[in-house]
Amino acid sequence: MISVIQKYIEEKAYVSVYTDPDNTARFIYGRILAVNDIYIVMQPLTLDGKEDGILLKLTEDVFRVDTGGEYEVKMQKLIVHANTILPDFPIENTNIIESVILYAKQNSKVLSIELEKSGIDNIIGIVEKVEDDVVTIEVLDEYGQHDGIAHVKISSISQISCDGENEKIVWTLNQASAHPL
Repeated sequence: MISVIQKYIEEKAYVSVYTDPDNTARFIYGRILAVNDIYIVMQPLTLDGKEDGILLKLTEDVFRVDTGGEYEVKMQKLIVHANTILPDFPIENTNIIESVILYAKQNSKVLSIELEKSGIDNIIGIVEKVEDDVVTIEVLDEYGQHDGIAHVKISSISQISCDGENEKIVWTLNQASAHPL
């Protein structure tokens, strides 16, 4: 599957990526930025064709990749209508997860992190530092309030959503708390 995905990366193609074996009709639509034996990184789009941050998942979870169907035609219309331009992200195939974490740290972006394939966002917050195999996160709750510090072993991360719709909401609430009306 990696060789198929690499072709779509080179083409900068929009694709549907299926990763949920419990719901085989569910997929993520967007562009794939990088892939290696462990991780895949995408620029997903919202249902209305707008950019939705960066999504990192385990490569082993990808069981299907589609392109060229009616859904893509629909999404291309929505992308044009929304004037969506996907920004370039500096992602290295050899250090995919480190690239995503470093991008989030350097740009003060909120991350949602799933640990050990839990199926939920175990931690939401802002990267404080990275040392060896540990990332330190300033945890934020759903209201954007500070909720402590978490130290996470990078190898236990099974998914990261960076600067997507949900993360932007938490960031906005955090900033509103810092500067109340």
